[in-house]
Amino acid sequence: GALTRRQRVAGEPNIRGTWRLDKERSDPIDPYLNAMGLCQIAIDGHLQKEGATDTYYTIEQTASTLVINKHSWSGASRREISFGRVQHEPGQIAKKVSASIRGDAVVVTTDLGHDRVLYDIKTLHENGAAIKMVLQLVTPDEQIDIVRWLVKSEPPQQDDDDDDDDA
Repeated sequence: GALTRRQRVAGEPNIRGTWRLDKERSDPIDPYLNAMGLCQIAIDGHLQKEGATDTYYTIEQTASTLVINKHSWSGASRREISFGRVQHEPGQIAKKVSASIRGDAVVVTTDLGHDRVLYDIKTLHENGAAIKMVLQLVTPDEQIDIVRWLVKSEPPQQDDDDDDDDA
């Protein structure tokens, strides 16, 4: 008989948790930024700031939804995506985003328009202590693969301004 959704999910990868970008093992992201049209000064600034500040991902994953909270030098962002459904994200570049499970990978596909698609492919490694994140940008002219590593981590320390516990 057919497996229920809950039975099928049991064998699927689940990347929930808090993860910190491992800067030592990760490729620089500048080929992607360059392909997206950023000028060299902006790319250099990004690399300098990313090098000086930790980047954290807090990921929640259920059978139907993937939530990615990112905390980096540029601030905090939240992305909530339903598996198997294309969603529209407003912004400077209007994007179509979807999430799927492909084998042992959790994949977020972002259609950036102008025949440019970004695949964010996350797989668990090191007995669940690390995520290999392959950022694959496909354009009409090229394919760029950038490998970044995330390691299991405690949540980032919040600034005192953000504390709700102060009485």
